[in-house]
Amino acid sequence: MNQKPLSLCITCSHEVGDPPQLNRLPNGLPCPSCRDRILAFLPAPLPGPGSADFAPDLELEHEPVAQAGQLYAVDFGDHDEPA
Repeated sequence: MNQKPLSLCITCSHEVGDPPQLNRLPNGLPCPSCRDRILAFLPAPLPGPGSADFAPDLELEHEPVAQAGQLYAVDFGDHDEPA
């Protein structure tokens, strides 16, 4: 009698399983709760927030793109010359 009690999905009423399994609803569509459970169980495909391999580079140096006033300054040549 050392068996774990069965965990049932509240949406489709099927066994969740260990590892989680994708169950189907009576209409044949995949159960959305089982789908979300499987996606949460899978490791991240790319390193990012929430991934074990994610280590943000905190030593980034940011240089200004331009000085204030230079950003919109455009030199069109002689201002007195007609276009």
